[in-house]
Order: sequence, then structure tokens, then C-alpha cells
Amino acid sequence: LRGWAVLLLEGERAPRHAGTQPATWPSTWRWPCTTPTALNRPRTWSTSTTSPACTTPGTWTRRLEREFAQADGCQPFSILFLDLDYFKTVNDTHGHLVGSKLLIEAARVVKSCTRDQDVAARWGGDEYVVLLRETDSGGALKVAERIRRAVESHHFLAREGYGLRLTTCVGVASYPEHATDQRTLVDQADRAMYRGKRSSRNVVYVASPSHDAVPAARSGAA
Repeated sequence: LRGWAVLLLEGERAPRHAGTQPATWPSTWRWPCTTPTALNRPRTWSTSTTSPACTTPGTWTRRLEREFAQADGCQPFSILFLDLDYFKTVNDTHGHLVGSKLLIEAARVVKSCTRDQDVAARWGGDEYVVLLRETDSGGALKVAERIRRAVESHHFLAREGYGLRLTTCVGVASYPEHATDQRTLVDQADRAMYRGKRSSRNVVYVASPSHDAVPAARSGAA
């Protein structure tokens, strides 16, 4: 089976959401490609994008499995699936080295919008995934919109003289509202993200039982 590793970045303490307590979690994820859609799309990984703030892929896998093992059907948690809009133009215009540096900075922007107990990972390419512990879909939507706005307003690689602007699509799926197993939950978030890619982009979509994800209303809060 083909597998991959993705980078998780530790960030500074960010605002709490959904009334939860902050904690510190590890920072790497590997998931084998065994099913269609999100879990077996080809992933690429370059050591040039490696951050010192990472743990082993096995550590992250055990943590995610523990989240489901401890799930009782009542305590929610959520996953965000993100994809940078038109990132290919960065590589085409400025080269892959600039693109790799931008991906690291994007991961930091994403992580800065979450709490210590949440884990933000680079899934591969220009995609990221975030695990939001003890967070229902309402809280996850607030975080997703916070990330969307942060990416939209950020000037990437400004110190290097580029000041590049990007946007992102974010898909939201929550346990147990949208799925009760980890593979389906990731797939639901992935489908929601792609719904946004096929529409306006720079948008947050939430999963739905019918697989026809719906756009989330933007709010000045969060």
C-alpha cells in the first residue's frame, strides 16, 4: 500500500472555541491510501518543507485512533479539510522553492487560528487538515471561517519581498453529526472542500448526510 507523511506544526496558544480547554498534542500524521477520494489521492512530500516541530507518523495515527476509541457518540470533534486556491500559479510564476516556503508559512497561518489541543497537518501538496477536539460543527465553522479570513488577508513571504495573496476552500465535517468512523469523516470533509472548489472558491462548506455539502454563512464573529 502506498502511504505518505504530512507535517503538523505546533503553534502558539490561540483563542479557545466551543468552550473547551487547551492542551498540547503531537504533530505528524501518516495514513495509508486504501480507499477512494481523500485517502488515496497521490501525495508528495519534500524535505525542503520539513519543520522541526513534528513527531512520528505513528504518534499521530495513535492519537487519532484514540479520539475515536474514546468517542461515546455524544462528545463531538471535527475535521477541517483545506486546499489553497490556484496555488499552482505560485509555482509556475515564482518557482517551486518559493512555493515550498509559502506552504510552510500557510501551515503556520492555519495553526495560528487553532488551539494548542487542535492539530493542523499538511496533508500533501497544497492541502491541509485540522483536527478540532471537543468541537461541534458550529464551533468548527467558526474556526474554518477564521482560517479562511486569515489566509485571505495574509501577505505571504512578505519579508522575502513577495507579499503574495492567496485564498482557500475549507470543508467541515463533525463527529457524530456527519460520520461515526474516521475514514468517512475525512471523506465528508474532503467532499465539502471540493464542493467549494467547484463553486466560488474562498469559501467554507459544511458536510451533509446527502453528500451535497452546503456553503456556510460568513460571519464577522469567530
